[in-house]
Amino acid sequence: MSEWPNKPNNSKKFSAPKQWDQTNQRNSSKSHESPRQWDPWQGPQQPRQNPQYAQRDQWQGGQQYAQRDQWQSGQQYAQQNQRQGGQQYAQQDSWQNNGAEYRYDNAGGSPTPPRKKNTGLIIGIVVLAVLLMLASGLFTYFMLRNSCKEPGKKPDPNESPVTVTNPPMTNPPVTNPPVTNPPVTNPPVTNPPVTNPPVTNPPEPQYPVFKNGRRVTSASELSRFDRVTFGNYPQTSMGFDAPIEWYVINVEGNKVQLLSVYCLDSMPFHNKNEEVRFKSSDLYRWLNGSFRERAFNADEQAMLAREILLPNRAEAFKLPQSYRAATGTDHAISQGYNDKQNIWWLGDDSKVTYSYDYWDVAENYCALAMIADGSDAWEFKVTFNGKGIRPMIVIQF
Repeated sequence: MSEWPNKPNNSKKFSAPKQWDQTNQRNSSKSHESPRQWDPWQGPQQPRQNPQYAQRDQWQGGQQYAQRDQWQSGQQYAQQNQRQGGQQYAQQDSWQNNGAEYRYDNAGGSPTPPRKKNTGLIIGIVVLAVLLMLASGLFTYFMLRNSCKEPGKKPDPNESPVTVTNPPMTNPPVTNPPVTNPPVTNPPVTNPPVTNPPVTNPPEPQYPVFKNGRRVTSASELSRFDRVTFGNYPQTSMGFDAPIEWYVINVEGNKVQLLSVYCLDSMPFHNKNEEVRFKSSDLYRWLNGSFRERAFNADEQAMLAREILLPNRAEAFKLPQSYRAATGTDHAISQGYNDKQNIWWLGDDSKVTYSYDYWDVAENYCALAMIADGSDAWEFKVTFNGKGIRPMIVIQF
């Protein structure tokens, strides 16, 4: 090699100071005639003749050269050998050949040491990666271990049963805080308009009772001694029906007691000459049999509150005399009613009386009957005909 290996390409020329060369005992400022020296890197070299290298030769032969020998023989020299044998040595060779990275400072011309790598950071990254791999392996191990304990797995006969004893759980007393309900504000309720369907009252019952040609619908419309019509019965000699006229003799609530204005028919009190009570007589049976069916239809019979009777002596004399007197209809005259006497039967029981004729004393059973002017009631034989019949009824609204 013709050049010093550590010589920079752009090194400045300078004159070396006059220094004493201890090796040659001469002044080396004018001419550089150092003896042959051994360079451990490049082998023996010839002395430099160029004055530019006199200072460097002096550095090699002087105190600084001794420091370099110490550095080579010590720890720094070992580090230099490691650098030479590895990648750093190749970088040093490139640095020596090119000389671009080698610089002398202005003070003493010492070279700049190479940069150090972040070895600690690399080691930390490697340790972190190893720890992550270890954690992943432990997680996989526990997952596989738990999956072997799922239901449906056949038990291992070599596995000992595990008995788990749960300690008794004691729940602490629970104290519920007082509940304060917020005030409830009900929204205003708006009821939809209610449309009531039209109320259809059932038709009023058509009572077959008439007063002055107008239908009577309740007992309150009647008063005592009013004249009303109720039912139908033959009233002409030819047997044609006509409404039956009645006197109102009593009103109690919804019940009204009526007495016929005329004698409607004629017949004996009883067909045998014997003592008989009125409710056992033939006249009573006719009133509540043939007469009832003939005079009243179904609706009218439904209004009858009791059986059909005749007024007795006490009831008859409660009426004014003008109401006690009565005449018979043409139909009653055709049935034998004596319109000259105008006598009508009362509803009292019969009793025994005696009558005398010219030849013999006869025993007769008589019943009371009202005489024509209504001033008195006399006894007549129960089998006599020609007496009128004035029925008395009670209807209910």
